[in-house]
Amino acid sequence: MRIDVSKLLEHLNPAQREAVEHRGTPLMVLAGAGSGKTRVLTHRVAHLIATGDAEPRNILAVTFTNKAAKEMKERIWALLGNSHRELWVGTFHATCARILRGHGHLLGFDLNFSILDEGDQLALAKECCRELNLDTNRFPPSLLLRHVSNAKQNFIDPEEYMAQWAGDYLKGRVARFYALYQEKLKRSQAMDFDDLLFFVLKLFLEHREVLDLYRRRWRHVLVDEFQDTNQIQYRMVKLLAEEHRQICVVGDDDQSIYSWRGADPGNILRFDRDFPEVRIVRLEQNYRSTRNIIRASSSLISKNRMRKGKDLWTANEPGEMVSVYLAKDEREEARFVAREVRDLLLGQKVPPEEIAIFYRTHAQSRVLEEELMASKVPFAIYGGLGFYERKEVKDLVAYLRAVANEADELSWKRIINVPKRGIGAKTVQMVEKMAREKSIPFSQALRLWTREQRGGSSARVQGFIQFMDQLREVLREQGIAAALREAMVRSGYLDELRKSDEEKAQEREENLEALLNMAVEHELAEGKGEVQGFLEKVSLMSDLDMADPNHGRVSLMTLHSAKGLEFQVVFIVGMEEGLLPHSSSLKDLPSLEEERRLCYVGMTRAKRRLYLCVAGERRIWGVLQPMTPSRFISELPSQCLELTGQVSFEDGFCPDKDTMVGRWVRHEVFGAGTVVKVEAGGERLVVHFPGVGAKRFVTREAPLKWL
Repeated sequence: MRIDVSKLLEHLNPAQREAVEHRGTPLMVLAGAGSGKTRVLTHRVAHLIATGDAEPRNILAVTFTNKAAKEMKERIWALLGNSHRELWVGTFHATCARILRGHGHLLGFDLNFSILDEGDQLALAKECCRELNLDTNRFPPSLLLRHVSNAKQNFIDPEEYMAQWAGDYLKGRVARFYALYQEKLKRSQAMDFDDLLFFVLKLFLEHREVLDLYRRRWRHVLVDEFQDTNQIQYRMVKLLAEEHRQICVVGDDDQSIYSWRGADPGNILRFDRDFPEVRIVRLEQNYRSTRNIIRASSSLISKNRMRKGKDLWTANEPGEMVSVYLAKDEREEARFVAREVRDLLLGQKVPPEEIAIFYRTHAQSRVLEEELMASKVPFAIYGGLGFYERKEVKDLVAYLRAVANEADELSWKRIINVPKRGIGAKTVQMVEKMAREKSIPFSQALRLWTREQRGGSSARVQGFIQFMDQLREVLREQGIAAALREAMVRSGYLDELRKSDEEKAQEREENLEALLNMAVEHELAEGKGEVQGFLEKVSLMSDLDMADPNHGRVSLMTLHSAKGLEFQVVFIVGMEEGLLPHSSSLKDLPSLEEERRLCYVGMTRAKRRLYLCVAGERRIWGVLQPMTPSRFISELPSQCLELTGQVSFEDGFCPDKDTMVGRWVRHEVFGAGTVVKVEAGGERLVVHFPGVGAKRFVTREAPLKWL
């Protein structure tokens, strides 16, 4: 089918068109919020194919979520008029898993290696702590995993880590944990998320023929959300593109908010040093938000020093002012939000799925939930327990993983007595001991143990092994969905669930039905033999993929979960020092700037209306404490703001002079300022206004309002 190339360029603005048509040198697209970066990426890929500059199989496009990859692929196919299965569009982790399926044997891994999700990693970490006799109060498994993740993201293996920290008592314990953790992973023929990246880089560096193979195949490399790449991801794409130089990275350093996950915003800043001939195109026209929202958010982010710099603008209407609501306390803040949401739903007929409430920490949601329920507002919270993390889903997936990978010790141990079949912890411990002594997989030790033992326990284990052998045959002959159905029914799992008087038994059964439906859909798309693809999809689904608001409900989520989404109306609550910016970020400039980027991301999710909410008091660890409005509010242009709220001067006097220093006030001419001093028993306030300096006011005459 011949594609009309000119039609691919229709409806693109000049900067977007330049990014789509550019050839010959590396390209960096600095894409401001709401500026159409996905449109540019998808049109560039389609344009490469339509012009004959690249075959579909010669293009690699990587992004960070399965949802984004799926959307990108579908939009490219829609532009081209048909699907191109050779086109490689996926997440970094899925791409690496696919490479390792083909070449992992060079590093000692089987084709059917398992991928551990976060829950599996934590279970394995706890097992390592027990074997090393580590005090989990002093060495929490989650903290140890964080150290290991940091090491892997810096491409440091256990041996190098041990050599670096051999003389350090605390890091030495971490080194021993890291070594055992990796040993257990290798024995189980399993990898965690960081391993997928680590071992592909290792493969490229140690086996040049593999790197050359993919360099020849992928003549064009495109990277989405480049500001979220870590060091290993950057090194991988650099290796792939350093010879042909046909690399296009798209990102926004102003939206880099995942440094705690290893993301390095410096990758954007150093890209033009590694590729000095790079062409930089800035996408600065915002199509999402009103002019007032763009003006306020642009003013905020301009205060950051470490950025490439963009001048975001929009041709959209000015819209309503950004509303800053000043509540007495967190309860009043939540009541205001609930009232406004109810009015938006009933009075202004805004669909509930077009309204979002963002907060810095999950703990802030409790009061909001209570007030929304009292106001009968339908809502859903995102960032909680994801579908693939639920016990019943993980149990059934473990059956598949165990028969697909005999060495997967974690999966075998998870299901050996689920549902209950009379195989106790003592039996499992004896089999584990045998597996260690004979250096054989747990599943093989199970078979050997039944031949050496007599009695009821041995018979029950033998019955379990026979069932697993049958399940493997079902998977091989009939496919994934049939094997899942067999595991649910023949194991007794579904029957036990239906007999349960547990409150959520019905919901758990519905989750299993959803899992089965997903398996059927996967087989229709990929074929019945594609079990590893299905297991990868399950294991690599991230919390970012979960942030997909349902219809009919208002969305509650953290600011970190909000990236990539958009809503007609957005509320950001807790705009106070210590919350946003968070207290942990006040130690250095990079951390503070990331908090400002986080606030910017939240603000730019709003299309039509934006509310910023401040509480004068908030209960922290059970104690009511005065709060200071966030410095970010003072960084917004007053011309864009509408201040409302319940706290104000009454009869010209301060309600409590002892708590006034550090509080914010509003002056009709000077704007928002901070009380820096209280004089003459509360008669006078000294207020500092940014850009104006300190001013004194007699409180009984002062035209001020509390913020």
